[in-house]
Amino acid sequence: MEPNTFALCLCCIDGRIHLPLIEWIKQDAEVSYVDLITEPGLDGLLASVDPDIDRILGTIDLAVERHAVRQVYVSGHHDCLANPVDETEHRRQTESGVERLRNLRSDLEISGVWVAEDSSVIRLS
Repeated sequence: MEPNTFALCLCCIDGRIHLPLIEWIKQDAEVSYVDLITEPGLDGLLASVDPDIDRILGTIDLAVERHAVRQVYVSGHHDCLANPVDETEHRRQTESGVERLRNLRSDLEISGVWVAEDSSVIRLS
């Protein structure tokens, strides 16, 4: 397998955002495939003070080990039913999640993105 064939995205389970994220990440990361880790309201989960994210970290480690992932994206999105906060709070939570993961997996390139109401993807960090 060629290096940099895969990137990884941590995002909500909301199916409306998956295709826009995958297509954007494939171009941004210059990869062929995007692995997904999905949880309802994942940006809020990562930003929470005491959530158990060991399973998520284990899945990140699997993607790194098996798919040579080096680039990881954390996504927040418009109209999240599992995390019904405004866009400003979603963006704050996404940035907080990015920083948390950077502290836990400093060897990876971790970026935050936002999926807007029109399905456009915007880089936050």
